[in-house]
Amino acid sequence: MIEKVLKGRNIKQALQQTVSNKGAAGVDKMPVSLLKDYFQREQAKLFTKIVNHKYLTKPIRGVEIHKPDGKIR
Repeated sequence: MIEKVLKGRNIKQALQQTVSNKGAAGVDKMPVSLLKDYFQREQAKLFTKIVNHKYLTKPIRGVEIHKPDGKIR
C-alpha cells in the first residue's frame, strides 16, 4: 500500500499543494520554499527508509487553542 502512496504523481501533487497553500515550516524549521529542492535531492533516500520501515518522524508541534465554549481544539 505504501508503494502506491509514494508513486510520483501522488507525491508531486502533495508537494505542489503544500507549496501553493504556503504551508508553514515544520518542526525542522525548513521553509516551504526550500522543500522542492530538498525533496528532489533526498527523495530516493526517504523512500527507501519509508519502505523499509526505517523512517522516524520528528515530534509534532502541538498547540492547544481554547474556544469560547470552554472546549480546546
